[in-house]
Amino acid sequence: MIKIAKLSTRLKQLWWAVILRRADGHKRGIYEVNIKGTNLRFTVLEGDTSDQIQQHYEDEVYEYIMKLPEGAVFFDLGASIGNFSLFAAAHGLKTYAFEPDPKNFEALELNRRANAFAELRTFEIAISDGTNPHGVLMSNSKKQRRGDHHKVLKVLENSAPSSVLGHLDTEHTVRTLSLDQAVEQLKLPVPDYMKIDIDGSEVAFFKGAVKTLADPKLKGFLIELYKESRFYSRLLQTLADANFELKAEFQIASAGQLEPGLFNMEYVRRGQTDKSCI
Repeated sequence: MIKIAKLSTRLKQLWWAVILRRADGHKRGIYEVNIKGTNLRFTVLEGDTSDQIQQHYEDEVYEYIMKLPEGAVFFDLGASIGNFSLFAAAHGLKTYAFEPDPKNFEALELNRRANAFAELRTFEIAISDGTNPHGVLMSNSKKQRRGDHHKVLKVLENSAPSSVLGHLDTEHTVRTLSLDQAVEQLKLPVPDYMKIDIDGSEVAFFKGAVKTLADPKLKGFLIELYKESRFYSRLLQTLADANFELKAEFQIASAGQLEPGLFNMEYVRRGQTDKSCI
């Protein structure tokens, strides 16, 4: 029985390799990467995402996911190619990944299929304030690989660093929903926990998340915030008004260098006594 299982796994790997190479004529492969003792499979276009999966940035996000209770509902907002979504699903979380960029979403979906996680669903949607069903996603024309950072939704009150905004010279239309709309229209459960990495559209996000934030089922989240933004104090007040308090913060590093003012910040519902996430 063990030999049959191993043969089945090997055939599945070979089948995926064939399908991926046939998809569009490009040379593709499946890479298995071990992240904190968890083996994950990533599909890679040559010269595209391979370096993104080999370098494990934002270690604190993996640590956050590892302490969440198995079976919890986890939303990954700004999932990119799925590093954290795959990791969450592998750790038994019911994971819902949202990524608006078409190239990133293509990789995210291929990675979901390569790992065959039943507890992972993906959506090609930007989470915003819900006032318009479509939005404009801005990016840097020099950073168009799958997995590249700084895919920024065009909003009136953008809290992304000016150093990022000044290099966004490419635009395309994407589907948008608010968090509350996503839960209601897509018939999703209210999340227990979230990872929020939406590159500057946090003000719009909170405007469209009032109902979800008020639901006691939501216990906490990890959110990327830029402390030097002129909207930072307003965001802190929004979080306080929603009854969330700061538990920990981690300055983000890129290529071995700390990003000035950019932090992953862990918030928990005030008075929360969930011992599984301490």
